[in-house]
Amino acid sequence: MTIWSSLGRLKTRFLLLCVIAFCAGGKLCAEEWVLAARKFTVEKSSSSSQAREDIAEKLPQLILEQLSQNAVRLTTETEMINRALESLRTERQSLLLQLSAEVKKRDSLVLQEDNPKSLQKKIKAQEKAVQAVQQKIDDNLKNVEEIRAKADGSFVPDEKKKDFFQMVASWFSPKKEKTLVSAVQYEDVSLYQNDSEKLFSVDESIAREGVESRVFKNAVSSAGIRGLILGNLRFFGNYVSVTVDLRIFPGAESAGVVTEVGALDNLVGIASNVAQYLSPLLVNSSGIMMYFYITPAEAAENARIYVDGVISPLKDNGLFAAAGTHTVEVSSEGYTTQIVTAVFKDSPAFFVQAALDPVQEGDVNLVLKNPVEGTLFANAMAVGNAMGVGTVHINGKSVIGQVVRPVRIAEEEKSEQNENAENPQDGESESEITEDGAGQKKDDERATEVKEKMLTAFYYIPFNAMEPGKTLIADAKPVDAVSLIDSRRRWSYIGYTVFIMSLPPLFYTIGGFNNAYRGYYTGGVKLSEVQGWNVARWVATGFTVLAGGFFIFELVRYLRAASSVLPANARSVREREIPIVESAKSWMEQTDEQAAENPVEVKTQEEAQSENSK
Repeated sequence: MTIWSSLGRLKTRFLLLCVIAFCAGGKLCAEEWVLAARKFTVEKSSSSSQAREDIAEKLPQLILEQLSQNAVRLTTETEMINRALESLRTERQSLLLQLSAEVKKRDSLVLQEDNPKSLQKKIKAQEKAVQAVQQKIDDNLKNVEEIRAKADGSFVPDEKKKDFFQMVASWFSPKKEKTLVSAVQYEDVSLYQNDSEKLFSVDESIAREGVESRVFKNAVSSAGIRGLILGNLRFFGNYVSVTVDLRIFPGAESAGVVTEVGALDNLVGIASNVAQYLSPLLVNSSGIMMYFYITPAEAAENARIYVDGVISPLKDNGLFAAAGTHTVEVSSEGYTTQIVTAVFKDSPAFFVQAALDPVQEGDVNLVLKNPVEGTLFANAMAVGNAMGVGTVHINGKSVIGQVVRPVRIAEEEKSEQNENAENPQDGESESEITEDGAGQKKDDERATEVKEKMLTAFYYIPFNAMEPGKTLIADAKPVDAVSLIDSRRRWSYIGYTVFIMSLPPLFYTIGGFNNAYRGYYTGGVKLSEVQGWNVARWVATGFTVLAGGFFIFELVRYLRAASSVLPANARSVREREIPIVESAKSWMEQTDEQAAENPVEVKTQEEAQSENSK
């Protein structure tokens, strides 16, 4: 019993640790910081038109496109204080509704209860509920004062207000201090509704109240927006001046204002300049520097650097970017491309090393380990017959190819004559049709129609296997993957069902044997009955073992069938596979000789149709 109790305690502790780890993992995950933009306003001094209204809507969309969606924002203390105050305000509103409901419930007791003693008792209990809600409201207001005092620097901890004896008593019974304001943290920046074309809008009545109004702040907070881009446009002929303001919510604090002037035919350039200014304000950091070391030197001279798909010029082997997650691509003419995605934060500078390999351009020979009648494709182009050797052109990029094998499928269909025989037309008797159809097939016979079905398999030539003139081999087997997987899945389900159904008889026979065994020693059961239960137990055990083995066998077959859709990697030819390559080459040579001896006669379309009619 001690061992089992110890195992039980270990199991409980293990589950508790798993729950704690799961909860901690949820806390460690970065929250989302949603960024949105409103349609820009046009200054009243500028004449309004539909074209200018379209610009006021398009420009914020372009700015959101320019801002990186992979940015990571470091929140400020003011931002976290405003969030705490907003949370407490929402809590007070909820508590006020609860207080109103509890008071109404207390007052209604007078009309519901006739017994004075029972009424007094219920009123007293309800009064405690009202006081509990009131205490929560008082605690909420006290927390608000404490947060504001901490923000002003005038907060005095309760420990300093206690006398010596109270302080000593608190040492022996310490209370965990409740954190009212969360610490600054990193949060992933995402766009409003995950779409740069979706702009935040409010009712006209709310918009007239202004950004600083409570109703506008509530509308923004209700939408889950943390940052809102506002703008004002002023037109001067073919030029426009845009003033953009980034507001942080809750609180509507301004993170920064920028004014940019540009031509109306270059809205993308205006948006890019505005986004470049807003980017450091968005992530709340001065950004980071990426320094590149590219080898070889010939590749470094003509290297192109792309950050999040946008080309970025190097200055002193480095470039500036906002802190956050970025995808960096280094490419050069005649060399391979290196792509890396990493988190760039918590440091002012990062070192990126890119070793580019020269692109090897040429042809490689490809042979199937299991040749079949069909066609080899590479990058959507036919490169040879699947029975022989295919020639694949390489240019430094990975190659995805396909093996296509046509298979003929016979489908039985009723002949047209049989349909007419089964459904005689008006004015015709069945006997007439039988006489006219003498020598034809019987009504129950079928005409066979042959159709072709294409079976496919994919192969993959990795970069490290590419060498011009090299012979590669791939184990690509064209199969009907959908039918194969479906069949294997059904059999695995059957195996699992049989295995589960074999367990009740097994448990029943084992239990019967144990009872009979104990009964034999007490004298209540005969030896023959014990032997009978023993035989039944071993039979049930053997059946369960066979069922389990069958289920495992079918499960492995199902997993292998499911993996058949994955492309087979092409690799170098092993010594024992040399005969396969030689056989494929000899087949190609014989095919070429037959094609040379028996050239294909080219016929026109009219000749082919006349020959078919004959």
